[in-house]
Amino acid sequence: MQGLRTRWLEPTRRSRKAGAVTKIYCFHNSPPDREGTVFAMREDGVVLASHFCTNASYAYMDIGMDPERDWSKKRAIYDAACPDGYELVWVPDATHGNCAGLDEAYARNQLLAQRKELEA
Repeated sequence: MQGLRTRWLEPTRRSRKAGAVTKIYCFHNSPPDREGTVFAMREDGVVLASHFCTNASYAYMDIGMDPERDWSKKRAIYDAACPDGYELVWVPDATHGNCAGLDEAYARNQLLAQRKELEA
């Protein structure tokens, strides 16, 4: 079981061209072992998908991280949003400061939200 968990923490890469691809950060936004929402946020701050999980242990598979199964059909969303390819990055602890890439994406997300408010 330990080997399986380690494999899960490795990024899932789907690329149609060589070079850098867009990163999508996937994280559960609730306390461990509690129900809550898992999100998939592109590096530009756009939230591509979310899923309510009855337990945090399901979050990884619910957001489409499992490289062998995609029962929730989230990867079709990622394929459409990132036609040149993407890398799914699982962030097991989304606490600020634990993942620089997610922190940057979140800051961009907040700027997008502020712009949307000003336009309303």
